[in-house]
Amino acid sequence: MPGIRCAPTVAIVILFLVLVIGTTDPLWLHLYTAVPGDIGDPLLNTWTLAWDVHALLNKPQHLFDANIFFPLPNTLAYSEHLLATALLTMPLQIVSAQPLFAYNITLLVSLVLGGLGMYLLCLRWTGQRTAAFAAGLAYALAPYRLASISHLQLLTVQWLPFSVLMLDQLLDHIERGDKRAPLYSKGNAGIWKAVALFVLFTTLQALSSWYLTVFMALVLVLYLGAWAVRHGWQRTRRALPWCLLAGILSMLIVTSAAMPYLQVLPHLEATRPAEVVSLLGARASDFVAAAPWMRLAGPLSGWYRERPGFTEEHMLYPGVLIMLLALTSIVLFAYGAISRKGYLARHWRVASLMLILATALLLTADGPYRELVHLLPSLRVIRAPARWMVVATFAMAGLVGYALAQLQGYQAGRSPLARDTVRHPSSETVYTSLHARASRLARHALRYVAGASIAIGIYAESFAAPLPLAHVGIVEEVSPVYRALKYLVLSEEEPRGAVLELPMYVAPAPEYPEAKRMLASCLGWWGLVNGYSGLTPTRQMELERHLATFPSPEAMATLRELGRLGVRYLVVHTAEAPFNHPRWLSEDRHIVERTTTLLPLGDFGNDILYLINPYGDTLIKDPSRIQDPFWREHTPVQLSYTFDAEGIPLRLLAYRLDELPPGAAQEIAGTPRIRLTLYWQIPQTPAKSYTVFVHTLDRMGTLVGQADAPPVGNQYLTTMWRPGEIVQDTRLVPRDYALRIGLYEAVTGQRLPAFGPEGRRLEDDAALIVIEP
Repeated sequence: MPGIRCAPTVAIVILFLVLVIGTTDPLWLHLYTAVPGDIGDPLLNTWTLAWDVHALLNKPQHLFDANIFFPLPNTLAYSEHLLATALLTMPLQIVSAQPLFAYNITLLVSLVLGGLGMYLLCLRWTGQRTAAFAAGLAYALAPYRLASISHLQLLTVQWLPFSVLMLDQLLDHIERGDKRAPLYSKGNAGIWKAVALFVLFTTLQALSSWYLTVFMALVLVLYLGAWAVRHGWQRTRRALPWCLLAGILSMLIVTSAAMPYLQVLPHLEATRPAEVVSLLGARASDFVAAAPWMRLAGPLSGWYRERPGFTEEHMLYPGVLIMLLALTSIVLFAYGAISRKGYLARHWRVASLMLILATALLLTADGPYRELVHLLPSLRVIRAPARWMVVATFAMAGLVGYALAQLQGYQAGRSPLARDTVRHPSSETVYTSLHARASRLARHALRYVAGASIAIGIYAESFAAPLPLAHVGIVEEVSPVYRALKYLVLSEEEPRGAVLELPMYVAPAPEYPEAKRMLASCLGWWGLVNGYSGLTPTRQMELERHLATFPSPEAMATLRELGRLGVRYLVVHTAEAPFNHPRWLSEDRHIVERTTTLLPLGDFGNDILYLINPYGDTLIKDPSRIQDPFWREHTPVQLSYTFDAEGIPLRLLAYRLDELPPGAAQEIAGTPRIRLTLYWQIPQTPAKSYTVFVHTLDRMGTLVGQADAPPVGNQYLTTMWRPGEIVQDTRLVPRDYALRIGLYEAVTGQRLPAFGPEGRRLEDDAALIVIEP
């Protein structure tokens, strides 16, 4: 019955899930707020999965024009696109709207599916569930995979066993099929089904990661080559068209996702010369260097992790028990091949696994891989030769299954129960049969106990709980400034403004902080000048150099250039190095905010949000020249008030009122505030310092609040103003019906005479601005 046949597989899946949750504990308790390892690649891959889903649902034609490194095109191709994984996570992304949750579930499921795939593959090879389960465990929770827990692009190799399984079935159907059957006849139905499933799983694997595409290609070619050697030219000639058909169909599907990478491939090759790639090749000692979070081998292998040049890429420890079982399989195969006629032909799959293992281990080393890269420069995209350990892990897991099956005396498709059938029982034969059954049951129990013990040993070596986690938090809680950006950006008409965040982190400096900013951009999918990926564009380095001196005139000019390209918002993280937070508060902030390039929008703790004015003083002096629809709508209101500063005309040119974005600090909690920005100009520097007063009036003309202070927060007195300079003076004021604005001398309190556009003196020597008519 199908249900009965499915029951053991369902039980295996549940068991794999429990074991995966156990060894990755406490990740299952922090699915929404943390990622395993660090915040580098995990957050990059989290963003990638979220972007894929967003783009596929909203603008599939611009899938590769991701929102990072704005306004550069094709930026998704700077790293892995993870499309197959994104398609599987799409329901999670839509329902939860939490990228971290989708990422973590994907990671756990990939381990479970990898174990299931290897289990089914080895079950087909050996016919023995215990051996298949141990092989699945050795693949799903291999120490190397857990050492690579930060690299989802390497972990999602779950489709490789399924692809090999379908190839094996395809070859089997071809071998047993009717050579004379028409192409589309029922006799070839099994072949067509195997082709379809092979194309499906191969495509899923290829669209999971380009690394894994190369690794899968090696496995499939070597496996197919071993089959061809075993079965000879006649059968190979019959299988070749079907294999070519399956391969071509897979390539046609994958090609559309590969085309954008052709544009960036030369840049990837240039940034990854063979000499740099070789530094990440394996050394002999790396194969005994376990990840520090592995509970058994981690503490014992610390010395090997201290060698010069060691990185996380070099943690290649395969597990003692897995390695011993793989060696056992090789020894048993060698013995059988020498001592038994036809053994090699019957066990060609073991030979293929040995070949795959030897090739993969050879390519992890510096020398062989460097020679291969010289022949095929495009392979430099595999940044770390040590990552060929992914292929070695596959081969060793398969050999583990064969070792257990051979040690337990099983052969594929045969059961010892069949040898004990008694057709004509007598009293003696019944006794003998009962004795045989008892012995057989005892042997079965011993085999299962031995198999379970080995599985427990493999699991113990792979046990990594408590797995180190990097806390990130729910995306909406990363910083309140991002909720404000979401509100501002989503309230705009297309094209929406992009965002720049300072300081910038650009290679060769650590770029990990940029990954958290990319994750935050998922809130509104605003264009982000910042970015972190496998390739850092040259433009990024130039920008970082120009903006490193912020708020220098050069940096301000660069901001205006970016503004003309559509960058509308600037976030300054004042508590992050190299910013000096005390100096920012006392000096740099006031230098920034007195110019017309940056308009303060709100304070969010240590993060400050600005609006970038790409037109500078022109926006104030000659707004008729502005063509940008956004800025035409947000042009300051023009004024023509003059204040007599002892014969020097101090002019109020314009003003603007801005609502505070959600979450911005209001200075006085519970009191509604609004941001008032005044634009002043004077033909010559006055000798005295004057204070600006802003009175808030209700509809009856009653004073309900005031905000008196020298310009620019008392940090840019009128005695410091340069002739002809436009001074931007922003402050938070109580919100009501109208504002009354003027100046007075700080020492005497005497107001400066104020005059309107026609030269008539204003009542109370103050300009009146109505907020709510």
